[in-house]
Amino acid sequence: MATELDILHGLTFQTAEMVAKLADMARQSEQKSRRTADPIGRAALQQLSTAVEELRVANEHLQVQVEQLNGAEREVVEAQAAVEEFAEAVPIATLWTDDAGHICRVNEAAADLLNTTKDDLLGKPFWLLVTDRDVLSQAMASLDPQAGQSSVDVVVTVTPLDRPPRAVRLHGERLTMNAGCVWFVQPAALRSPSR
Repeated sequence: MATELDILHGLTFQTAEMVAKLADMARQSEQKSRRTADPIGRAALQQLSTAVEELRVANEHLQVQVEQLNGAEREVVEAQAAVEEFAEAVPIATLWTDDAGHICRVNEAAADLLNTTKDDLLGKPFWLLVTDRDVLSQAMASLDPQAGQSSVDVVVTVTPLDRPPRAVRLHGERLTMNAGCVWFVQPAALRSPSR
């Protein structure tokens, strides 16, 4: 599927071809006009030559912009790859949620903890994975930008696929670059029995 950048690149190529054809036509017309001494033809030829030159210059500027856009696109792809690499390198189970609480990114450690795949988690509401939904709901509400809190720590019980539920500590951080949150999931510390 062609992207807008591919279309723009194709248009600059077509424009360059048209400039070449117009320049060739202008040369042929100039040769004929020299033989006939037609003042109207010469004026039209001069206008055509000027238009061809303006189009050539505009096309050169457009090509520079296409190259800059290609560079920017490469930088975005590299940045996305770096974020994905970082997400996988984090040794803690980590989930990213959007402002509605749906999982938009997850690392392999979180998928392992929940005994499922990353693809199966993407797009699912985070609260479907826990039994104490009220606790998670309050934690998410506290990270709302209007609430003024930037991080939260809670203990909830997660329900891994085909495994018994387990208590985990969630540390949530509100993200500043988008309207979501990042959640670090660690096994809850076991309490020592009272004596």
